[in-house]
Amino acid sequence: MRISIVFFSLLLFFGCSNSPKVKVETVPFTPPAIDSQTVGINLEDQTDTAGITKDLGIEFGFCNSKGDKVLLMSEDSLLKAAKFTKLVSYNYLLDDIKFVGRKKPTEQDNDRQTEYNFENCGGYLYDLKNETATPENSQVLLTENFLSNRKILPEIVEKYNTADLTKLKGELRMRIEKDKGRKIKKSLRIRRTGEQEIYLVEFALKKDSALAVLVYLNKSKFIYLDFSAKFDATSTWRVDDGGDFGMDYFKVLAVFECDGKIEIVTDWHGAEGVVTTYYREENGKFVEVKTESRYTAPL
Repeated sequence: MRISIVFFSLLLFFGCSNSPKVKVETVPFTPPAIDSQTVGINLEDQTDTAGITKDLGIEFGFCNSKGDKVLLMSEDSLLKAAKFTKLVSYNYLLDDIKFVGRKKPTEQDNDRQTEYNFENCGGYLYDLKNETATPENSQVLLTENFLSNRKILPEIVEKYNTADLTKLKGELRMRIEKDKGRKIKKSLRIRRTGEQEIYLVEFALKKDSALAVLVYLNKSKFIYLDFSAKFDATSTWRVDDGGDFGMDYFKVLAVFECDGKIEIVTDWHGAEGVVTTYYREENGKFVEVKTESRYTAPL
């Protein structure tokens, strides 16, 4: 059965005692009353609410190789799938999407939610107006209602002469070391939006205690997202990470501003899968709101 395979894969994906402290929602799938194998159905007419996910106005997906079609990661039922009309594209702008229907998986489906297995996967299917989705990242789908009280913050793309320009220095470095009570081992700026910057920071070990932190900062605020773990030379934060946080595998897919608070969507790639999470700012920290994962282990 697909669900049992995915559950077992998630166990392998996150590991046991030394897995990252990231919550993953694993909600049992309850098939809707309608025919889930029909493509082009109108989900607006669905009345059975069993297994319906909480409507936050944001969902995560993955795309095909061409970048013109997207499937949702989640198989939980949506009452109003057609209300998702926007997608955050690779350049952090918005693209139009249109709900097609619920796609039936093929017998060749290997349970991997990747561009290579896209044609075999089942789920909620969307067409993009433009070919703006990128297979290497997860996709962020939004409703008009979600966007009505939020501003999406575009990224400033820069070309650096040396990697050193992206590292924390001076007073910023000292403040973060003081706040966390540890010396910084390495750091990397992964996004810049005007006067706002996002850094990943890995700290020196304290015995077997490992810590990496995402830092969002501007002129008026510091917001932290901690990733603590027990050090293991093989798997610390993720399965087979070699005890290294792997900053190149952590992406920020979108940044929003809502009522003066910052919200972010991150994409964290590991050896066996990808975790996509939506966070909101609360009291100087990022708090998890929604998480989905997809299995991508090589065959």
